[in-house]
Amino acid sequence: MLQSESISNGISSKGEHMKNRPGLKQYIFAALGVVILVLLDQYTKLLAIAHLKDQSAFVLWNNVFELHYLENRGAAFGIFQNQRWFFVIMTVVILVIVSWFYGRTPVEKDICHSESV
Repeated sequence: MLQSESISNGISSKGEHMKNRPGLKQYIFAALGVVILVLLDQYTKLLAIAHLKDQSAFVLWNNVFELHYLENRGAAFGIFQNQRWFFVIMTVVILVIVSWFYGRTPVEKDICHSESV
């Protein structure tokens, strides 16, 4: 059987069902979700700088819930302060690993896939 015939039958040359793999549509959906989350994150940071930096606390509930401007240039609890390259390298490594697992996940088990009950 030629490779083109096996692909047209929905089975790759390795015998895997291609329809079970994420297609371009799923990758675009995932990438769009990431872009939206990053933009939302950056927008909230801009709001914090514009409204909280060099200002007194923004009190929502006195002595219970107050917003203060604070910069953390590291990871949790300030570890790895000013280690930008560490974070860039780790981000790339994690993105590669997540992308690889996403590509290996069958569509039926994808977290974005929902079935009607």
